[in-house]
Amino acid sequence: TIRDMEALWKTAAHISRSSFAPEAFRGKQDEVYAALLTGLELGLGPMASMRHISVIDGKPALSAAMQLALLRRAGHRIEVAEQTPTRCAIVGTGPSGDRLEISYTIEEAKHAGLAGKNNWTKYPADMLWARCVSRYARRADAGATLGIYSPADWDARDTVTLAPEEYAAVVTPAPGPGELPLKPEDEEMPAPQGIIVTCPKCGDKVGTQELRGHMDAAHGEGA
Repeated sequence: TIRDMEALWKTAAHISRSSFAPEAFRGKQDEVYAALLTGLELGLGPMASMRHISVIDGKPALSAAMQLALLRRAGHRIEVAEQTPTRCAIVGTGPSGDRLEISYTIEEAKHAGLAGKNNWTKYPADMLWARCVSRYARRADAGATLGIYSPADWDARDTVTLAPEEYAAVVTPAPGPGELPLKPEDEEMPAPQGIIVTCPKCGDKVGTQELRGHMDAAHGEGA
């Protein structure tokens, strides 16, 4: 109802101003409201939505842990058959008894342009597991998660929106305190294709190649 929508809008305002809001949602009532609406469609409460829903290139992404919880809520029984840093396999049994085995390997991650990313380098076994869960959800019961992808699904062909501190995690060398995510000496390096960063001054979304020019033109900060 309209009254419910208004109440949710007010809830989004309170959450966006709180320390419970993730950095990407902090102070952004509209974005929090959209996340809460997405969570509502999935049957999630406001705080669960904040913890498990993120936004990548304007599209909602749902954590693998929450995808697994939604699948189990829908009646799926999922077990890990294999878990190593190079391969993960899970076996799921649906509510009707249908059995489906899903696997994902580090070779597939390399082919998709994933394996070199920060989380994949640090936590390959966990990322392989997350990819398996998301793949199972899409093939076995997309309705349980409304077909929403997990962050582990995004590869080099997708445009990913990152905050400056997140972009720093995939750029070598990482910036020091008070420095821009893109350094002068990095400008000759090929930037990750399709990456958009959030300007730390105004919040505008700009490409990595344009960030330094944007900072100079919009905020008077020369290279």
